[in-house]
Amino acid sequence: MKKSLITKEFDHWQLNRTLTTVLRNTAAKETTRFAISYIYVGKNELVATDGRKLVIVKTKHDIKKGLYHLTKEGFLLSCSPVERFPKYKTFVLDSKKSKTAKIRGYTPKELFNEITFMLHQADIRFDSLMLKESLFFAFQHASNCTVETIGLNKPFQVCFDLNKAKIVYVQMPLLRETK
Repeated sequence: MKKSLITKEFDHWQLNRTLTTVLRNTAAKETTRFAISYIYVGKNELVATDGRKLVIVKTKHDIKKGLYHLTKEGFLLSCSPVERFPKYKTFVLDSKKSKTAKIRGYTPKELFNEITFMLHQADIRFDSLMLKESLFFAFQHASNCTVETIGLNKPFQVCFDLNKAKIVYVQMPLLRETK
């Protein structure tokens, strides 16, 4: 039996190891950027960003809406009900307007290599270390992986299923000069 992605432990919500890793590796590390150094919890969503990458975990939960500190152990500690989180939904690509490619891979390395190959084929410059740091651990449990692109100097996104959750990862490309 698969362990739940989110459980209630010691009067706090706890995320499983995979979700904790993905969200912590995507959230901003600088403490001066208050809102984006925390995890935003919305209706059936958990969101993390550092301004260059964004991850949205879509899964059913009963966690109260707000900003939370995510510990290394995966506990969500309430820090603010204030809604001062970036308008992240504006960065999610519209599947109807983007090129979508299904990725076939059986190991984390194969998935990562397929994604990087597809992005290179689309002539998108990106920070592969940033992508690997955020998602490589989750690829151990991923299924139904797709990559969506909309063009040069535009964000790309990787979507996949993780147990009973849908993960949407958006990353800004490295900009190149246009003539």
